[in-house]
Amino acid sequence: SDDNKNALGSLRLIEFPDRAGAQNYINADPYTKAGIFEAITIARWKPGLNVRQRDYARKPVTMQFAIHAHDKPDGATRRAPLREAHLAHLNQHTNIIFARGPLLDDAGEHTIGSLLMVDVANKAEAEAFWEEAPSGGGISRSFAVRWI
Repeated sequence: SDDNKNALGSLRLIEFPDRAGAQNYINADPYTKAGIFEAITIARWKPGLNVRQRDYARKPVTMQFAIHAHDKPDGATRRAPLREAHLAHLNQHTNIIFARGPLLDDAGEHTIGSLLMVDVANKAEAEAFWEEAPSGGGISRSFAVRWI
């Protein structure tokens, strides 16, 4: 939860050779077996940085948030002219981004969204960062910002 008192779910960035491997992993999880999760989404993600979350030193006065965005149906068309501005925006915020990359279709051929992890003071700051991104609000049909 936003106040850091209750878990609302989990986010795992893990490597498997294919969707079946990921599905087998999640199906074997005790929380899955116990029916704790309301919904489970498995999405292909391509890391855009060589930094892993475990390598990122947490700051004592900030919180980490995941920004998970799914493209609108015409997202690919709308992304193309904004790509350079979007990357420039991300590169201007390297002080808060510790993981980022596109969500891909199962074949790995088409971008269907974005996943970023940011280290900021609060949820409002994370949401403002995404709304300021050139491709943030206009391309995504939905996005969620969650404390991690």
